[in-house]
Amino acid sequence: MLINETRFSNNYIFFTCNLNIFFIIMDKNIIKTFNLLKNSYSPYSKFRVACSIIMKDNTFIKGVNVENKSYGLTICAERNAMTSLISQG
Repeated sequence: MLINETRFSNNYIFFTCNLNIFFIIMDKNIIKTFNLLKNSYSPYSKFRVACSIIMKDNTFIKGVNVENKSYGLTICAERNAMTSLISQG
């Protein structure tokens, strides 16, 4: 599957996609997520990951992976999106 979609509840949908896969997408939310890949900071693995959470009211919550030389401080896109969701209320 090119795009991973997970429905955690009726409140939001979770999408992830990978820059290494090239495809044509019609859904605007997936295109917005794909465009987030440029914000990823992945100088070590060169593996860009973006994630978005679309709320019921169409609020678009974004997340990208952020790598650190100290592997333990690296944060994945999904965790980044979840922390953004919580911080935005």
